[in-house]
This record gives sequence, structure tokens and C-alpha cells, in this order.
Amino acid sequence: MRTIHVMEAKAGMIVTKDIYNSDGKVLVAKGVKLTERYIDRLLDFRVRLIEVHDETAPRHEEKLDLPLDPLALTKEEVELFVNRSIRKLIKTDAKKQDLMLLVEELFEVITNDSLVLEYLFKMKVIGDRTFFHTVQVAVLSVATGLQLELGKQELISLGKAALLYDIGKIFLPRDILTASDKYTDKQQTIMREHTISGYMLLQTKFDETIAAVALQHHERFDGSGYPRRVGNDQIHLFARIVAVADVYMALKSYRSYRPAYQPYEAIEYILGAGGYLFDSRVVSAFTEVCAIYSLGSVVQLNDGRAGIVSGINRSFSQRPEVTLMFDKQMLPTPPETVDLSHKPTSFISRVLHD
Repeated sequence: MRTIHVMEAKAGMIVTKDIYNSDGKVLVAKGVKLTERYIDRLLDFRVRLIEVHDETAPRHEEKLDLPLDPLALTKEEVELFVNRSIRKLIKTDAKKQDLMLLVEELFEVITNDSLVLEYLFKMKVIGDRTFFHTVQVAVLSVATGLQLELGKQELISLGKAALLYDIGKIFLPRDILTASDKYTDKQQTIMREHTISGYMLLQTKFDETIAAVALQHHERFDGSGYPRRVGNDQIHLFARIVAVADVYMALKSYRSYRPAYQPYEAIEYILGAGGYLFDSRVVSAFTEVCAIYSLGSVVQLNDGRAGIVSGINRSFSQRPEVTLMFDKQMLPTPPETVDLSHKPTSFISRVLHD
């Protein structure tokens, strides 16, 4: 047993003493083997010293040619990416206490469902873009559900639905999935079928609330969506939540036929569509938990200077605190911290690295 700084921690080390956050809640329990996800979690909560037993040294008597378990690998990858997405996408100072920790705890339950992992593995096979997109959408959806004060079982079902809402894409032709240009009318018709095929698949294995999200996530509040052009309360609440998170993440992604939206542009679109394309109550909850700019993002201001996001303003997250480190010519300068909420003529023009 030895005491080390968290920065020295390695996956495989065994925790020999419970690790707590500042509120006295256990972050990692005694006896748990550290993973990259747990180490990230400790760094997030600014834990410095931990007590561990190092079992990372290889044991020669162990067999190294054991067959790989695809579900175990999928679970580990989902957990790691969930943790990263929580830190990147959710406000660290959201009003709901310990929001990030609550989301993480819910996903620990959700990813224990072997059937969910099996379907996620199938989605990963057709491409990482769909897989990673759905995980990010699921994180934002569960955080939104917490803001809406859904119960624990509802949140677990919402999380599963948000991870599997695009499962119908596993039935699509490869050329549709990998198309770089905007879809033709024929391709668009084929693509839209994933909502129905996904619903038909999920309803044989899961309850209707989960299957309904696969069917309805492209429906819109005003009835202009597909496949059934239903609106308002005819769309399940879970589908209304996933629709907002799905569009937000899609807007921030580059497409060959359009550039990626800047975070503030994507959130402005969501806000503008509230009560029209999206349920305004869901939009309000979503914007309460969604971090437009994550801490550590490298950004450029409208005057050309660049730096990192060093603080988030709870009441005005579109205008964070930025520590400027480069001038207009991108040459290093002495650090200068600027609170954009107090600088009405200064704003972030683009994100250089998220």
C-alpha cells in the first residue's frame, strides 16, 4: 500500500481506502480496481492524494491469449466516453446538486444491461460516428431528464432509449451510412426508414417507452417531422428530449454540405425552435444543463485573440470567463483573464479545440 498523487495513478491499481468528494460522498470505494474512467473522475473532483496497491505489473503465469469479450470491451468504451461526455457537455455549476455525479451513477446502472451493450456493439460495427454521437445524446438526455425531475426508473429507461434510438441504422445500406454529400430524395426516403425498423426491433426486446423513442425521435412538436407527422403530446416525452439533444449534437458536427455550427449558434437554433419544432419545457431544461463551452476549450474572440475557457457563468453560459494567451497573430502573450459577461462588445467567434 502506498500514497500517490492522482496524476501518478494507473489503470489496474487497487484502491485501499475509500476516496471521498468535498461533500463526503464516496467517489471510489476501497477495493475497486482503477480504470481510466475512475481516474478521470478523480481528476474532475480535484482529488489529489489516494492510497493504492499496485497490481499493474504483469504476472507471467497469467495467460495472455484469452478471447476478447466484445460486450465487456463495449461496456468499457461506453463508460469511458460517457465520463468524457459528462465533463464536456454538462455544466459544472448547474443548479441541480451533483448533476455530473448523478448522471454518471445512472449510467453505471444503464450499462449493466447486457442487451443494451449487445445493441450498442452492433451500432459500433457500422461506424464510430453513430456510436459516439448516440452516447453524447444519451448523456445530455439523462441530464435534461434530471432537470425535469424524472424518477430514477424513468431516467434509466430514458438513458437506454437515448443510447438505442438510432439502432434502426444497422439495417441501412452501407452507401447511405457513409454518404458524404447531402442525401438525394431517394436516399432520404431510405434513411427515414430507420425510425420504423428501429422501433420494430426494440419493441420485441424492450418496453414500449424505449421503442417509441426510436420511432419518434424525428417527429417535431408542430407535426412537421416523420414518420407519422404527429405532434405535441402525441410524441412521447423521452422522444421529445432525445430530439433536442440529437439536433444539438448534429448541428455541432461538420457535414460536407455545411460547416459545423459554433456552440452558441447551435444553442440559439434550439432556443429559437422552442415551442415550434421542440417542446419549450424540454428546451428550457436542456439549456439549463448543457455546457455551451466546456472548461479548457480553446477559443478565439471576435478581435482575433485566443485563449482557454477558464470559468463558466451560471446565469450566462454563452459568455464564459476566458484566459487569453495569444494575440491576433497567434503569438504568445502574458495570460489575461477576461469575463465576457462584463464585456458586451467581446464574444467568442469560434472554437479552435474542444
